[in-house]
Amino acid sequence: MSGATIRGVVFDLDNTLFDRQATLRLVFPTLLAAVKAAGALPDGVSGDDLAAGWFDADRRLCMYGWPRVYGDLVEKGLLSPAMPFEDYAGAVLAAFGTGAVRYDYAAGTLETLRGRGLALGLLTNGFEELQMTKLRLIGLENAFDVILTPAPGEKKKPDPDFFLKMAERLGCPPETLLYVGDDPFNDVGGAYAAGYVPVWVKTSGIWPEGRKRAPYEIANVGELPALLDRLT
Repeated sequence: MSGATIRGVVFDLDNTLFDRQATLRLVFPTLLAAVKAAGALPDGVSGDDLAAGWFDADRRLCMYGWPRVYGDLVEKGLLSPAMPFEDYAGAVLAAFGTGAVRYDYAAGTLETLRGRGLALGLLTNGFEELQMTKLRLIGLENAFDVILTPAPGEKKKPDPDFFLKMAERLGCPPETLLYVGDDPFNDVGGAYAAGYVPVWVKTSGIWPEGRKRAPYEIANVGELPALLDRLT
């Protein structure tokens, strides 16, 4: 790392502050009810089968977008195309609105960073309404100086312009900002391109072969204060 002083930390949300896998398990009954109502649970497929497939597909493919998760479920015969993607996406949105789980250490870490005088941002590709619902459900809606989600048709991660917009809003040069996220493409790749200091959170444990790794890796955001101690 260069000699730039760290002035702020910008976070991803899902799998970083928001425990996506625990939330999937919490909200799955709502999704299952919608799938059954649409007649989209194939013969011979149980709710447990769909749950296991959904959790696995989301863990592996959510970084590529919901259409990839949906396609994986259909291809494996766990979800009938009788429920088109648009209906599936609507059902997932509705399910996410019923509950959310944050990582135990999330709130305490943000308070610690705030106490150190660091600017805090949240940069997420998710729909604004959905992401704000998640933040309210996990009690972090007021934890950040700036929250940015892309408007329809607007640039989003990993486009460096989206990261630079956050840096401008925070009033911090990109090289003075950590970007903390779990996605090798959208988070680490985008942060590199914008001149941030990337920090990879290893919640998924999946790193694409041959891709440039982040200079710093942590198991969870609870390790951030110790990392900052080493950087300052």
